[in-house]
Amino acid sequence: MVKIWQRAHDVLLEMLERMVELRRANKIILLVIMDGILCAVAVWIAFSLRLGVWDLWNSAVAKALGVSLGTWLPVFAIRGVYRSVMRFVGSRTLINIAVSCFLMALVLSAFFVIYPVPGVPRTVGVLQPMTFAALLVTNRLFARYFLFDILNQRSFDGSPSRVLIFGAGSAGRQLALSLAHEPGMVLRGYIDEDARLAGQHLDGVKIYKNQQLDRLVEMLEIDTVLLAVPGVSRQQRMRIVRQFADIPVHVLTLPAVVDLVEGSISTDNLREIGNCLGKSNAAHRVLFGSDFEELRPFGFVSAL
Repeated sequence: MVKIWQRAHDVLLEMLERMVELRRANKIILLVIMDGILCAVAVWIAFSLRLGVWDLWNSAVAKALGVSLGTWLPVFAIRGVYRSVMRFVGSRTLINIAVSCFLMALVLSAFFVIYPVPGVPRTVGVLQPMTFAALLVTNRLFARYFLFDILNQRSFDGSPSRVLIFGAGSAGRQLALSLAHEPGMVLRGYIDEDARLAGQHLDGVKIYKNQQLDRLVEMLEIDTVLLAVPGVSRQQRMRIVRQFADIPVHVLTLPAVVDLVEGSISTDNLREIGNCLGKSNAAHRVLFGSDFEELRPFGFVSAL
């Protein structure tokens, strides 16, 4: 049984790798076909919800399906839904899908009011886009997870680094999004100096108080702390860093705000604070490779 499961697992991963390696045009075609199928499924579910009968095919379903398909593709093409990169599906992409389905609801509702179709309830014009939106969002999230997150984890051979982000502001959230695409780093929590945020969750990740950091690091088995406070002064930054002076973790920081204006936040922007604490940069080599430049006057190591 174990061998059968392992074989099935390997076949699935091989199929996913082939899908990822497809040309972009072929990926878009495959995505459109999948969405077309989901559009049809949404029509059937809408009829079932409205009539309480699971009838897969009759003249009314066929007409509603034709109108839905004829509305979906132009609306989604105009809204640019299929110009999104699947591996970076985020809130904006999902909002775009929701808005596109809302426009579909307006068009379908107006059509079924102006041109009543026998056997097609007018509420189908609302139920179908709502169901379609739920199916699309679920599809996108599963696709991103299976096509990219699983493959990224498979491509990473080492032991993942357990990470805390210091700063639960916008910079911390953007850094967390970047970490989601880094198979070698696992986000375990946030630290923030605002006591009101303690105990709350940011996208499912807990925010901790800026207290008893040694116990927190030991409890979560943290080996890397990322400072996401680009707006603070150098003195404030060093004050934060000194809190980890006696804790066996590597502390890395984002560039200053001026540097962030020139580009987006990602793990490539991280700098290790090593010399000022007397720590080695071995972990930085493991996480980001050996191509880095040491800025000795300031005690920073910057990833290239």
